[in-house]
Amino acid sequence: MWTVLEHKTKATKVLDKAPKQVRDKYQFWKEMMERDGPHKVRLFKGFKDEPLKGDWKGCRSSRLNDKYRVIYSIDKKKVEIFVEKVGPHDY
Repeated sequence: MWTVLEHKTKATKVLDKAPKQVRDKYQFWKEMMERDGPHKVRLFKGFKDEPLKGDWKGCRSSRLNDKYRVIYSIDKKKVEIFVEKVGPHDY
């Protein structure tokens, strides 16, 4: 079982203001991560999960809708997912 940790200002505050559909899909993403881990989320085509480059190299991105993304990093040793940012696509 994985643990999902969230950046307070770059994730949780943005989610509080996001449309309900985005919050719902994020909750589904988070539950899937906790239960199955990142390898299963990558197989779920609706998230279009992908590795990032440039300033975000080492992180991954999953789509919550056409506009919103969740950017996260993985610590396999601790079995943790850290949500770096949730928000509109701007990277």
